[in-house]
Amino acid sequence: MLGTFLLLVSTSWAATGGIRVDAGSSGGQVMLDGFPTGASVPGTLDDVPQGKHVVSLKVGCEIGEMPVVVKPGKVVDVTVPLKMVAGKGTVRLTGLSEES
Repeated sequence: MLGTFLLLVSTSWAATGGIRVDAGSSGGQVMLDGFPTGASVPGTLDDVPQGKHVVSLKVGCEIGEMPVVVKPGKVVDVTVPLKMVAGKGTVRLTGLSEES
């Protein structure tokens, strides 16, 4: 008697890709879709689900973001343009003589 069987094969490895991120500066925090990745620039994000995403960066006083489309099994290169963020603050200098 012949039986019927079901073979399940996971293709989750094929449904992900990567993003190679650069910004012309180094040491910035990389975020993907608004969530921290733990990566810094320049760097690569692996195992990113296929589809549309937004890569965001913060490098010192500069920020930037770039939309990206990840395709299965591919690594896409993204250079995120950064712009200076204005802010308010106080700088207090200590240790200077009154003559300075």
